[in-house]
Order: sequence, then structure tokens, then C-alpha cells
Amino acid sequence: MRPSRRAFVRQYVIDRNGAAAARRAGYAERGARQRAHTILADPEVQAQIAELDAEIAARAKVDADQVVAEIHRIGFDEDADVRARVRCLEMLAKITGRLVDRQEHSGPNGAPIPMKLSREERTARIEAILGNAIARRAASTAATNGHNGNGSHA
Repeated sequence: MRPSRRAFVRQYVIDRNGAAAARRAGYAERGARQRAHTILADPEVQAQIAELDAEIAARAKVDADQVVAEIHRIGFDEDADVRARVRCLEMLAKITGRLVDRQEHSGPNGAPIPMKLSREERTARIEAILGNAIARRAASTAATNGHNGNGSHA
């Protein structure tokens, strides 16, 4: 593994923030998120992260069951701070799959959301989406070529 990737892995296990880890490891600020995504997709990097996680857990002499037990203890301790209890109960709900950290939008019984648009409304929406995409591409191209969008150079 390249030294830059090793540095990324060491930084990543600190806080699990890929973009921040990429910056701390010496990668450019611009594109740090994409770079982190690419690096994290590498099986060798994933294996190194797992290995470091295991080493950290061994040094801390803690395993997942102990963490869950402590979260459970605090979550159900009536003398604990209310905010701490709520946070621990949220973590337990996530760990056990009872709380999913995403929102799903669907119609009845999980079916697609029915939309009744006239042909003219559909055409107008498609044209608006395409117009926005073309405008974004033009702005991106202008920025890349050093133009400021009004025909002059920056």
C-alpha cells in the first residue's frame, strides 16, 4: 500500500470522516470527498481499516458486546442525565435495527408514489430539469475555462 494511503487509513480511524482524513493525510482540499470515496472503495484499504480497528479495540480491551452493554446500562439508568439516556436509547435502536437513519418515500404498500400530471406538465418539468442541467454545465465549463459567466475572463 502506498504511504499516502497508509496515512489516510491512520487518519480515517480517528473520526471516520473520509474527507477530513484525506485532507489530514495530505491530499488536496479540492476533491477530498471524492478522493476519500475512491480510497475507501479499495479492498486493501478496507482490510487495513479493519485491522487497525481490531488493534484499537484490543488496546482498549473492549469488544462490541461490552459497548452495547454500557449503552444499555446508561439508557435504562433512571438516575442518568436525560439527554445521555435518550442518546443511548437512540444508539440501541439503531444497533438493533429498530431505528433506520433514512427516510423512505413511497406510495401505498411500498409502491411508487402515484403522480398524475398532464402531458404538458410532464414536458414542462422535463424541460426545467434539462435547462437547469445545461445551465450548471455551462457555469462549470465557464469556471474551468476562467470565465466569470458574462463573457469576460476572471
